[in-house]
Amino acid sequence: MIQHCLAVGSILAILALAVLSQESLAFVSNGWVRQPLPVSLGSRLRYLPTTSSCKSVEKPATGKVLTSMRPVRPSITSLVSLRTSSNENDDLERSGLMDETRRKVWLKGAIRMTSLVLGVGILRSLTRPAWAKSKSRTDGYAVQKDETEWKKQLSAIQYHILREGGTERPNYSVLESEDRSGVFKCAGCGTTLFSSQDKFHSGTGWPSFARDYHDSGNVEVEQVDAFQAKFGGAELRCATCGGHLGDVFQDGFLFAGTEAAKTGKRYCIDGAALIFYPEGSESPVRGDQQKKSD
Repeated sequence: MIQHCLAVGSILAILALAVLSQESLAFVSNGWVRQPLPVSLGSRLRYLPTTSSCKSVEKPATGKVLTSMRPVRPSITSLVSLRTSSNENDDLERSGLMDETRRKVWLKGAIRMTSLVLGVGILRSLTRPAWAKSKSRTDGYAVQKDETEWKKQLSAIQYHILREGGTERPNYSVLESEDRSGVFKCAGCGTTLFSSQDKFHSGTGWPSFARDYHDSGNVEVEQVDAFQAKFGGAELRCATCGGHLGDVFQDGFLFAGTEAAKTGKRYCIDGAALIFYPEGSESPVRGDQQKKSD
């Protein structure tokens, strides 16, 4: 249900950006960019006489030369003539207005293209086959147990996340606000996964880290193509027991002043999949405990 809502929201956001940028987008046809003329230039063209609209004829009775006028559409030659005959200040003014319009057009086009790419990445992430279903969480891992044993060891939410690839709701786990020094271990097998030194507050509602524990390789990253990794993220598992942990996104640059800005990555973790071990003799904190509301 959440995935469907996110997909619909992504589509609506893409459509909104497309509508906002439509008015200033240039349409390219036959090698010419069709853009609205500046008001000052348009006003001059409205009353512009052209050489092709004037004809001199001689009246037989009087011998006087008369000039007849008939309205015609300005030609390309007329526009060029107007441009070269205008004084330098007017010419610079018109050039400035057109350049500004092109910059706005380019910016609007870039926004539309970016929104399209992001939308495709999000939809692809939501609709692609889950790694949780396509790859076994048992075969090839050092710690293996049957599902009955896992259900006895883990709480309901721990089992749903670690063994079924589920996701807790934002701001559920007490570990989201945990700021003490220590390490975070897998709730399934006890493997050390993350350090408090790499933890930061991302504002997403899930515990976030800049890297796994000392880049030890204890966290397994789903192998995806570059496009998916950039815009859709990749699943994270405990490399020892195969338990689902969360996802990694390449948007660490958004969190200036944190370790994530250095690594360029944000490890977004379900707190219920972890147990926090503070430094010293303090008792461990289970991540499946619900965070108290403020």
